[in-house]
Amino acid sequence: MRVKFDRKKLMSMLSSVHPVVPERSSIPVYSNVLVEVKAGRVYITGQDMEMAVTAIGDAKIEEDGETTIPGRRFYDIVRELPEGEVKLESGETSVSIKSGRGNYKLQSIPRDEYPAIISVKEGAKFVLDSELLGRIIDLTAFAVSKETYSPAPQGVLLDVKSDHLRMVATDGHRLAFMEKKGEFNLEQSAIVSEKTAKFASRLTGDVEIRVEEQAIGFYTEKTVLAARLVEGEFPDYEGVIPQDNDKQVIVNKTEFVGALKRANVISDPLTRMVRLRISPGKVSVRAVSEVGESNEELECKYDGDEFDVGYNIIYLSEVLSRIETENVKMMLKDGVHAGIFLPEKQAEGEEVIYLLMPVVL
Repeated sequence: MRVKFDRKKLMSMLSSVHPVVPERSSIPVYSNVLVEVKAGRVYITGQDMEMAVTAIGDAKIEEDGETTIPGRRFYDIVRELPEGEVKLESGETSVSIKSGRGNYKLQSIPRDEYPAIISVKEGAKFVLDSELLGRIIDLTAFAVSKETYSPAPQGVLLDVKSDHLRMVATDGHRLAFMEKKGEFNLEQSAIVSEKTAKFASRLTGDVEIRVEEQAIGFYTEKTVLAARLVEGEFPDYEGVIPQDNDKQVIVNKTEFVGALKRANVISDPLTRMVRLRISPGKVSVRAVSEVGESNEELECKYDGDEFDVGYNIIYLSEVLSRIETENVKMMLKDGVHAGIFLPEKQAEGEEVIYLLMPVVL
């Protein structure tokens, strides 16, 4: 294998791939990246036990070939090289990297020792714009369970119907839901790991999404991301979203988030609880701990009876930060049942819903 790269283009390819490559692995070859030069193009792949990322690019190809080299060291060397041409040449047991007057060698492992690359060749497929895909993931994936012992799956549900796409995540304390109307013309659902979703959110251009029984693939012109799906059943999310929360409270989002940040300075570091006292025209944001207490009043639109409800400040702040309208609409029942947090007005063809369980006062 002999190939010449523009250093910027090679660095761009490695930047797409190296985050998935484990620095240490019980299977040493997983710490390598696979470099394939064939059919006039270059393919650089990194993978772990869960997912694989392949960057596709152009270069001056002198001889086709394939090999694997340590991913982290390859990335670090190229990152420190000056701008200009970088030449890769593989031997029997090593790969040389030449740039200007510099010559670097890395030990290689033969291609046939590299595990089969996770791929999705068939399955249901549809196309999304990368900006929309990234936005849907950002609005939902933060609520994925981080606890291995949690009954909630450690992944985000991708639920596609003929006329809409939904993405849902929950950790048992909160739930994030987004629906996008469109013509998808298929019926398919899958649970995608948070790690896979976050990688997918960084893709650019049109993204073709393919779903098989055990894997999902995201295909763009320059990148292929394929990953194993999370096993298990996703909870009945529609059944847990309350329909009888009749207390509507509308608050300015920026003021609300700011008050929570200030309350968090005082809040108990173990519970991170904030108490909201909601009364006609006013929301009181209060935190109490051993170091002191804080209380701040915000204007709101509400004309019902006064009541108190407590929330985890971190969870509440994460929800509010993802609401894209100037004001937040809260649909509440009391201080015991789950609260619903919404944009004041839903965007056309979309529905965004956040559910948050209260903290016992």
